[in-house]
Amino acid sequence: MALKNTEIINLFDDISSRNREDDMFGIITLKDEVTINNLPEWISNLKDSLSKWDVVVVDTAEVKKVDIAAIQMLIAARKECLKNGHEFILRKSDAVTNLLRSVGIRL
Repeated sequence: MALKNTEIINLFDDISSRNREDDMFGIITLKDEVTINNLPEWISNLKDSLSKWDVVVVDTAEVKKVDIAAIQMLIAARKECLKNGHEFILRKSDAVTNLLRSVGIRL
């Protein structure tokens, strides 16, 4: 499913959804550092997003530092989406791609 004319929603500023055809979708943008130290800042918003959106896009393109705890949360989010019949799309930064590759995870 291709997403067109989407808005980037900064997780720390505004969580909302946009209706396109019959699918509710949203984009969560994570920036700078996503580590165990700041996971609580976005976990509850991510959980809300997973329950209300049919398509969840997590954009980590601007993430410069990531740790395995953040990767675990992304894996859990993907599993939750799939379990509920929703689509999960991850836009990866170099930092996220490199960590995924180094630990042998395809996400």
